[in-house]
Amino acid sequence: ERLEVKAVMSKTIVVEAGAKDNGGSGIYQYIFKYKLSGTGTYETGELGEITVSNDETCRYSFKGLETNASYDILVEIRDKAGNKKTVTVDTYVTKEWVAKVR
Repeated sequence: ERLEVKAVMSKTIVVEAGAKDNGGSGIYQYIFKYKLSGTGTYETGELGEITVSNDETCRYSFKGLETNASYDILVEIRDKAGNKKTVTVDTYVTKEWVAKVR
């Protein structure tokens, strides 16, 4: 399983997930979840359940987040046989954009 944060912006975190099922039934769904660090409940992002063809990589953007906030990210990976594995990444802090005026 591979879970990688591709970009962290002021209100968006972009995550890419990839997995390969060596058991034969194939990966068919990624469920992207997040929570504000220090809170107890993970939430599924809008359109956070993505069904894929067997074992393909998937990218998801968490949007509408708070600026300068810490978020914990996880992805549930499911295969066609109903098995589920959870993969987490480190905590990420959204950044504050500073405009440069010339």
